[in-house]
Amino acid sequence: MSITELVVSGLMVFGLLAIPMGPAEPTALAVGVATAGLDVPLWLSIAVIAAGMFVGDLIVYCTATAFTDRCFRSAGARNKLNRWRATLHGRPLGRDAMILVLRFIPGARTPAAILAANSGISIVRFCVLTVLGATCWATFWIGLVSIVGRLPWQLCLGVLLVVIGSVLLSQSIRTTPSARSPHSSRQIDRDHYPAGGSDRAELVTSR
Repeated sequence: MSITELVVSGLMVFGLLAIPMGPAEPTALAVGVATAGLDVPLWLSIAVIAAGMFVGDLIVYCTATAFTDRCFRSAGARNKLNRWRATLHGRPLGRDAMILVLRFIPGARTPAAILAANSGISIVRFCVLTVLGATCWATFWIGLVSIVGRLPWQLCLGVLLVVIGSVLLSQSIRTTPSARSPHSSRQIDRDHYPAGGSDRAELVTSR
């Protein structure tokens, strides 16, 4: 890969990851596959991904307060927002862990940055936590793709089929109606045979 192609590819990856609510996981997977197939240093791929994610989170942090203030205009909503901010501000360890961990859940990266911005965290602390979390996230995805890429394709296919089969089996078990209990049978009998006067007496006598 030439220097020009490397720079253009890096800028594309950086731009995709800098978009809030953008395709972070698919982009990281594509970069991991390209890194494993081409002569691209792992540290460079991790640095580009982490930098793009950092810029995207910083954009959300700088605009989140104004966004939430516009969404919560009424007095009741404003009170709820203030209580929510006070709760987050009073739990700094949980707030910091949220910034680091929630990015590993697909789709939760941008909401985590919005929560952090409304918790009153300083921009310096937010930047430090974001750099750490983005680097760990990029290392995880690049390392995962690198490890999986070295495995035999038959093993990867087998694991994928087992996972899909387990999900389908669990869904079928959840949707299958449970066996009727004796209580439900008695309820059906009461529904078919109304308990009323002579009809009930005849039913008891016959039994």
